[in-house]
Amino acid sequence: MTSANPRPRASTLVAYGGLAIPLLLADVCLLAYLPAYYAEEMTLQVGLVGVVFLMTRFCDALLDLLVGWLSDKTRSRSGRRKPWVLIGTPMLMLAAWFLCNPPRGAGLLYLSIWAMAFYAAHTAIKIPYWSWGGEFTTDYVERSRVTTFREVGTMIGVMFGATAPLVFLPDNPSLRSVLHVLSMSIIGWTAVTALLIALFVKDSQPPMEATPRFVDGVHSLARNKVMLRFCLAMGLVNLGFGAINSVAVFVVNIGLNLPGKIFLLTVIQYVVALSVAPWLIRLTRHIDKHVLLMGSLLVIVAAFTWGALFIPGEAALLAAVCIWILMGVGFAGFFAIPLSMLADIVDYGAVQTGQRLFGTYVAAYNCTTKIGMALGVGVAFGLLGLLSFHPNATPHTAADALSIRVVGFGLTAVLFLPAIALLWNFPISRQAQAHYRQELEDRGPDESSPTSSGTCTSLASEH
Repeated sequence: MTSANPRPRASTLVAYGGLAIPLLLADVCLLAYLPAYYAEEMTLQVGLVGVVFLMTRFCDALLDLLVGWLSDKTRSRSGRRKPWVLIGTPMLMLAAWFLCNPPRGAGLLYLSIWAMAFYAAHTAIKIPYWSWGGEFTTDYVERSRVTTFREVGTMIGVMFGATAPLVFLPDNPSLRSVLHVLSMSIIGWTAVTALLIALFVKDSQPPMEATPRFVDGVHSLARNKVMLRFCLAMGLVNLGFGAINSVAVFVVNIGLNLPGKIFLLTVIQYVVALSVAPWLIRLTRHIDKHVLLMGSLLVIVAAFTWGALFIPGEAALLAAVCIWILMGVGFAGFFAIPLSMLADIVDYGAVQTGQRLFGTYVAAYNCTTKIGMALGVGVAFGLLGLLSFHPNATPHTAADALSIRVVGFGLTAVLFLPAIALLWNFPISRQAQAHYRQELEDRGPDESSPTSSGTCTSLASEH
């Protein structure tokens, strides 16, 4: 095991973080627009659309673990992670076009095939890409800095996704027009940022220990109780985000009675998040990451509770702007902190097993995220179906508006509460992570077996 890496250069992190822009645009298409588009403008039954996205997400979750394990095993002159990013790039571009621009009359089979292709390409890039970033440094605070550069790209992607329809399309555009613009954006951004990362970012991590068999790696992961606790918490958070994101268009247009304002509100949210994120990274020098994450989630709970109790009126837009500002403050922590915490959890697992399976751990985290997001779509659309909500009904009643606010805002706020409880007294603090790093460095590169897994367990239980 090597000592802590030098501080990554800002120019390297900018080139690395750029790829997060199209990856986020891809998520925006899937979560915010595609379910609503196929249900409303393609006139597919809303409950069945939810089932399709749920099932494709579950299938893709299995692919996550396989890609993570394979990227851990990959050995090439370009590194372990970079080849996967470059191979997945043309696949993502092709699938984005067909999924976001279906022919008239396309049905559930068409949606299922291209959604699966899109998810697979997205996974082939995202798992190695996230793992790559986790290997830039071993320092507790620097990991948050690397994550922040990547998540700044994520926030720029969201802002671009929100502003592009405003710039290129007329007021209140159709979802088909929005998806056309976004699919072209995904293709263009993916091509440019993948080229930059290929040319200017080295995947030069020293050779790792022998990677265990797939089943052994998954079994080792399953025995890491800290990782399981973290994944459960993040699964609940992403379940809530999956619900709100999948019905965001309905929430703003119908629930808040602010048609066409979702783009403006999204820009406000992420401008705030971009402004807050650097301050959060400074705070990680003084406050443990899990404490900051808990605080961020509590801010989002407050915003969603306000949204659920929202009463449309003359000052509706002003109130909505305030809600989205609060969401931006909370989102800054959600984007910047979890993957930095995950890197610390990989150190904890390495103390137990002697192997740093970054790809496998990232895959498990992303698998949890996808399942949570998929369940969120399925639960939200299923509840709307039970409430007899029809997105293309004219006109919408006050009961419709209340239903969509309760499903979008209220359900999410409730789901965040047990996640916050799981993060309370989280065992990996700054002190614990420093202990793990020291133990790993003391072993040296040739010691693949843990010297004292009991020490790791006892220290974790003290914090």
